[in-house]
Amino acid sequence: MNTIKRKTKAAVRSAKTPQVVAVKANRNRQGVRETVIIHVINGFCTPEVKVNIVNRTGKLIEQGNAKKSLTGMIWKYSTTKRNQIITGTKIIVQVFNLDGSKGEMEIVL
Repeated sequence: MNTIKRKTKAAVRSAKTPQVVAVKANRNRQGVRETVIIHVINGFCTPEVKVNIVNRTGKLIEQGNAKKSLTGMIWKYSTTKRNQIITGTKIIVQVFNLDGSKGEMEIVL
């Protein structure tokens, strides 16, 4: 009985944890209003998706919140600052749900 309870609790916990499964960004453009597309799963109660963009030396270029699409699985972030050198830039995405669980993904351009 204890094994079943533990497995059930683990399954419920993992079902609640949001996960970033994909981050797509244009690797050739460095302008303002470029779109970063974020695909989130297990995000039923995901009120917030944060995006940090860091240059290759580790300096924060910009940060902000992505906006949810109608499906709730796709989020979009529009850049606000020009990035002079794309190579080595990191996009760090963090998703949070109502109970405080967090998922994260980082891509390097």
